[in-house]
Amino acid sequence: MEGTLSLGYSFGWKYKIGNHPYRSHYVSTILYAAGISQQKYFSIVKDSITLKPVAGIKSDEFAITYMCFGVTYEYEKFNIGIFTGKDKMFGNLNDWAYQNKWWWGLGIGYDLFK
Repeated sequence: MEGTLSLGYSFGWKYKIGNHPYRSHYVSTILYAAGISQQKYFSIVKDSITLKPVAGIKSDEFAITYMCFGVTYEYEKFNIGIFTGKDKMFGNLNDWAYQNKWWWGLGIGYDLFK
């Protein structure tokens, strides 16, 4: 578990499953999402002795998620989803180990205000 600051926007559709009047089941398709989040910046460098790739010095920076897609399932106040996307850092941080590489994520949520 990790706490980070993030801000994003997503676009998609929400579909109701079934006709039960008191229990809500939904599936949402996220066709596009973008955002900015706090990430650990590090580059991959070679160890001077073994010449094996290792992680460089880590620092807190901001990355932009410029492409993200996903599917979520919602029941009552709970939801779960799977997502994929690409992130990028700019300026002199363009050698980030995850620069423009696909990632996969699992999201689990609970709506406190529903």
